[in-house]
Amino acid sequence: MDELYDFLKESDSTMMKGISREEFKQTFGTSKGLDNLYSYLSNETPLVKGIDKETFISTFGSQQSRG
Repeated sequence: MDELYDFLKESDSTMMKGISREEFKQTFGTSKGLDNLYSYLSNETPLVKGIDKETFISTFGSQQSRG
């Protein structure tokens, strides 16, 4: 989740403005949260273009369990 937070913060600072790392983890640190985040990113930004939802969730969901 830290890598995802850092990536989004660097890629689109306006979207991430005012969101702390802890808030981000609490909000999106579940499969449902990642699903919602993916849906938002795929509809509103080009950041996840070419990445399917399952890959996105398995990649960042597994990071949280290790982190």
